[in-house]
Amino acid sequence: MFTGGPESDDCSALRLSDSVASPDPSYTFVVGVFLDVVVNAGPPVTVSLLGGGMRVGSLHPLPALVRCLNQGVLFRAEVLSAIGGDIRVRVEPVP
Repeated sequence: MFTGGPESDDCSALRLSDSVASPDPSYTFVVGVFLDVVVNAGPPVTVSLLGGGMRVGSLHPLPALVRCLNQGVLFRAEVLSAIGGDIRVRVEPVP
């Protein structure tokens, strides 16, 4: 789910839910825990999730999210569910 259309200039309104790609099997994803969201310059451009400063997975590099991260807006991802390797997170700007 994605709100705050890809052309929106209001990064503070950007909210999305996504599955974690390539979750680190050595990391325990706990519902309610917040992870840092960072952009990695490419090519290709990627968006990583950090837990305790370590990369624990990645997100789809949606253009609006990458643009906002590149503008210096901080985002966090809250773990919504963690069932085996299926990890769902909600991404939102850091308040």
